[in-house]
Amino acid sequence: MGICIIVDGYNAGKQFPKSLANRGYDKCFHVQSTREPLLSLSQFEPADYKSTFVYQGNVDQLIKQIGEMAHGEKILCVIAGSEPGIELTDAISERLKLDSTNGTELSKARRNKYEMRLAMQKAGLKAPDFIQSNNLDEIKIWIEDTCHYPVVIKPLDSAGTDGVSICSTFEELETAFQKIINQVNILGTMNNNVLVESFLKGEEYVVNSVSCQGKHIVNDLWAYRKKLVNGRLIYGREELLEFDGQLQNQLVEYTHSVLNALNIKFGPTHAEVIMTESGPVLVEVAARISGATNIQMSQECVGHDAINLTIDSYLRPKVFFEYAQLPNKCLKRAMVVDLAVEQEGYIEKELLSEKLKNLPTCVSMVIKAKPGSYLRKTQDLMSSPAKFHLVHEKLELIYEDYNKILEAGKTGFVLTNAPLGALSEIAERWKKEYQEQQGIPSSYRTEPSSVVSTFFFPYYTKRNSLDRLGKVVDMGCGRGRNSIFFSEKGSQVTSIDIVAENIEQLQKYAEEHHLKISAVCGDITNRIPAEDKSIDIVIDIFCYKHQLDESRKSYYRKELARIMKDDGYYLLSLAGKDDGYYGPLLKKGSSNIVDPETNVASVLFDPEDIRKEFSGYKLKRLQTLRKAGLMHGKMYERVTHAFIMKKDLIENYSNSDEEWDDESTRQNSATEQARRSNDVNNINNAANFQGNAQDTQATGNKLKI
Repeated sequence: MGICIIVDGYNAGKQFPKSLANRGYDKCFHVQSTREPLLSLSQFEPADYKSTFVYQGNVDQLIKQIGEMAHGEKILCVIAGSEPGIELTDAISERLKLDSTNGTELSKARRNKYEMRLAMQKAGLKAPDFIQSNNLDEIKIWIEDTCHYPVVIKPLDSAGTDGVSICSTFEELETAFQKIINQVNILGTMNNNVLVESFLKGEEYVVNSVSCQGKHIVNDLWAYRKKLVNGRLIYGREELLEFDGQLQNQLVEYTHSVLNALNIKFGPTHAEVIMTESGPVLVEVAARISGATNIQMSQECVGHDAINLTIDSYLRPKVFFEYAQLPNKCLKRAMVVDLAVEQEGYIEKELLSEKLKNLPTCVSMVIKAKPGSYLRKTQDLMSSPAKFHLVHEKLELIYEDYNKILEAGKTGFVLTNAPLGALSEIAERWKKEYQEQQGIPSSYRTEPSSVVSTFFFPYYTKRNSLDRLGKVVDMGCGRGRNSIFFSEKGSQVTSIDIVAENIEQLQKYAEEHHLKISAVCGDITNRIPAEDKSIDIVIDIFCYKHQLDESRKSYYRKELARIMKDDGYYLLSLAGKDDGYYGPLLKKGSSNIVDPETNVASVLFDPEDIRKEFSGYKLKRLQTLRKAGLMHGKMYERVTHAFIMKKDLIENYSNSDEEWDDESTRQNSATEQARRSNDVNNINNAANFQGNAQDTQATGNKLKI
């Protein structure tokens, strides 16, 4: 019959392939719009697709690859499975000259909230006052001149209330701004600007529609019930609305005018609208299926569902228009519940599903938080640990189950402070390295890293008095050699490491020597135990390099921005791609390696990689250190990049008031000659002036990384 393409079939979009197969369209291709899967979203099932493709930035090349795998079969439609796939869906369908394309002229306005506002203005539709900017002073002046507080600040193209804050003062705005700007959002894009809008007062509603040839059908209407916690809107529940009524008519008429303004002619849309005193005003609309879509719930409650209506809009327009002639009616009541929790910790046991397994109104229960993972306090939709779909004729029974869910959520997870599961396995590998193998220099050395003592410390003390060392966080502290160094200089140090034995030994040492060290067993990609803007210095010596998960790295960077003072310093040290030990382990096209001795994974970086990942910081000094070093009993030419950064929101590093000092520490001539010849044997010979490998490991202080 032909081939259907789903772009980014995450979350509710996972339901498309099987529904297509049920309609006789059993050949689906999947296109991933990002080079790596978006781990912040519920993953698609590769087995549901005949072929999968990864978009590399060239639409023509992608279409060529799809054509080769299609073997002459016709491409029937291209459907956006989730938010990040919207623009690529438009580009593919337009390039293929499909009749069912929304085109690319307004693609950006369907994703970028600023462009969306401009399109609304052009169409004469009600919209809040708004500004796009990356300059806090500009935003401050705009608020004073235009709309006053409170205001809403958000990323331009994220989802699920990611980064959305309601701010009543400039101080709150500044904090929220710094958490967004130059950070990677949950959909994998960099927040180079923010959108600030006047606050819309009123109840918020959802209008889910499906369009075919410019004709819009309402699938369902919902009332949001969110609560405001510390300036953040936390999802609580959604309640299904009847189709008829003055309120509903206003919502639908306004929303469909927005769809026309954005030239959305085909496919699903999920619109969030606030009913203000002056009428409905759009929060945002997405040209994709609602994340809360559940086929069974929709069929029971309204007699149809957005997944299958979408399929009809692309492939069976006659059936679609037959639906359009039928009156809409609610057959049952429904509620979608996104559980919010207050507690944090590693999940030792999940009890929620057992506690709630017999809820009479529950048609779907999805527990997103799994044993071994870290449960975070709910801050937005993505951090909610569980979702429930409740359906019944009687609303009072639904509310009974809703209250049971809230009560069960208080004790639904058994938590611990120690890492579990896969994280525990990594901790065990590091424990073995520290206690038995000792092949990596940091596992047996007691003196501070030279990056700390001879690179960062002289730089810092030249510009700041010793009493300004203040509070320090040591990420991945190991046995605490760098924590001890700072504490002995007068700092109050929080030391974090995944190996419990390291933490116990460090805390004992600190107590015996009266050092101000708080040692914490935990994962550096979880919430850091520090108050907002309280830390003077954060150091990370060869720890960030072990983080492969992009969503975890993104959270790490957000936490870094949260805890550091505005004038705080960040010291980052890691191995380069041309490192003599790690470099040869690289495979073509990848920056990831696994140490065969420890079975621990790493990412290797060039300075430019770090510049991109930490674009919200001003680089004060870069050192590239090349010298002979010991790894697992053998000598190699080690290549280490060390970065001193300050928390400073700028567009690029060239604005630094100090030089970007790409200096290479000088080595003795024998080592330099060995490096140029790229001969590992020569490097080993060049290191003989330091003694043999066994002697070096025993003394532990002759070669430093």
